[in-house]
Amino acid sequence: MAVSPAPAPVLRAAESENPEEKVYLVSYPKSGRTWLRVLLSRYKQLLLGVEDFELKLHASYSETPLVTRQYIFSHADSAYTADQAGWPQKIADRLGWLGRVEYPFSLERFRGAGVIFLVRDPRDVTVSDYHQQVKRSKEVPPMPLSRFIRSRLFGVRRPVAFLNYIAHQRAEFKHMFTHYEDLHRDPTGELTRMLEFAGLPLRPELVQESVDYARFENMRKMEAKGGHGVKLAPADHSDRDTYKTRKGRIGSFREELTGKDIRAINAIIQDELDGFFQRYKQPDPEPL
Repeated sequence: MAVSPAPAPVLRAAESENPEEKVYLVSYPKSGRTWLRVLLSRYKQLLLGVEDFELKLHASYSETPLVTRQYIFSHADSAYTADQAGWPQKIADRLGWLGRVEYPFSLERFRGAGVIFLVRDPRDVTVSDYHQQVKRSKEVPPMPLSRFIRSRLFGVRRPVAFLNYIAHQRAEFKHMFTHYEDLHRDPTGELTRMLEFAGLPLRPELVQESVDYARFENMRKMEAKGGHGVKLAPADHSDRDTYKTRKGRIGSFREELTGKDIRAINAIIQDELDGFFQRYKQPDPEPL
């Protein structure tokens, strides 16, 4: 007697209004969330037996054959554009007159749901964000990297302010932190922690297969080949700095900044970053 094939999983892509059906992943831009999209989407593909890989599977809710929560990614209003900042602020910043900036960060809509905070060294974030905003999206006018990192609107003070904001707000949410640097050192362990936090069925062999699939070299090939929309596509195939998968290393800011630049942003981090992120206040992190 022929065995009937297992029914295809029923997936719901629209974001659920039920906070128990989802978990938010909150990060500042350029903190590694595309990597997490691939890891989580691949795991759901394998877990549910979906035939083809899709980058958006992380955000699908399933009740058959297994219950899986949605992973909803957000920058919590930390990715506002130059135009949103307003011309007076932009002009003042360009002339070096801008003082304190009120950033429009917000976590209000995440109340009632679990929150995973993905964080990364603000030095690497700022350099990567420079290539994103100046070369990839071109939302910021061309400027030297040295000036960009010192900008109060777009430089290192902005990711520092975001880290401070989530550090101060964290107790109001059911939450966990995952550090980009820890994902590099132990991707299997960090992915396992996130799956457990979200209450997804845990299959260690699928975790490892997902980690292997999401290696930097494979993601670079996926991006070059295309087919995954703007979430994994270069602005210019001939310019490595416009790829989402640009370098994927820890401490690579030292390859692009002068010693004077590094001392300047280290001083800002020492003075302004909350002690909760003491690991990023170290002046010379070990590169990987």
